[in-house]
Amino acid sequence: MLQQLFGSSSLNSATLKQTPICELSILLPYEINLLKQINQTRVEFDNDNCIQCIHHEFIRKAILHPQKVCIALDEQSLTYGEVLYYVQILSLYLIEQCKVESGDIICQLMDRSIEMVIGILAILTSGCSYCPLNVNDPPMRLHSLIDDTKTKYVLTHTRGITQTSLNDNDQLLKFINVEAILLEKQLNSSNSNVNDVGSIFNSGETRATTMCHLLSSIQNLTENSIAYIIFTSGSTGKPKA
Repeated sequence: MLQQLFGSSSLNSATLKQTPICELSILLPYEINLLKQINQTRVEFDNDNCIQCIHHEFIRKAILHPQKVCIALDEQSLTYGEVLYYVQILSLYLIEQCKVESGDIICQLMDRSIEMVIGILAILTSGCSYCPLNVNDPPMRLHSLIDDTKTKYVLTHTRGITQTSLNDNDQLLKFINVEAILLEKQLNSSNSNVNDVGSIFNSGETRATTMCHLLSSIQNLTENSIAYIIFTSGSTGKPKA
């Protein structure tokens, strides 16, 4: 086996003797080439239609494939069209009611749920930066992280508030219950900027391009805009972003 490995090595005997054992590969040349082929993940993009941000691509895919399953959790599932509908509602609420601006940091305090995914996409679509908070962290750490981000808004749901014992007594901080917002806006939706699920299902590729442009241009974003902020555990001191 050693003969097979190193007898065919491109290294000459002199170089081989000077090479540390830790730098020698136990893979044969054809095995190395096979791994390179398997891990070939390079994708060519059309520069004229290059997607700049995460939510741009989500919106485009949602319009093109509205009836495909987008989120599945336990016995629940939502299609791309349904998720896009809810993302529109929440992102427009953030922009019109909360007056968020491009570059603002919005924290999200939720456990694993469908609302968590909707919240992430809505934050990005509204032009803001997403910062996740762990519902299992003690209130002192959560308050510290919220203070560090200088955020004005925390997306959560009923379970998140109950589990963490946090409240919104701070006048500079507002907790937004995503479940309540989506339910209220769905029942009383009169916003002409929100496309209903039916219109999303009936959209063609041309309409997909138009809606993608409208929804993804709500704020002036570039590929260099900050999308996601996460803090270290803080085990060696104060958590760092």
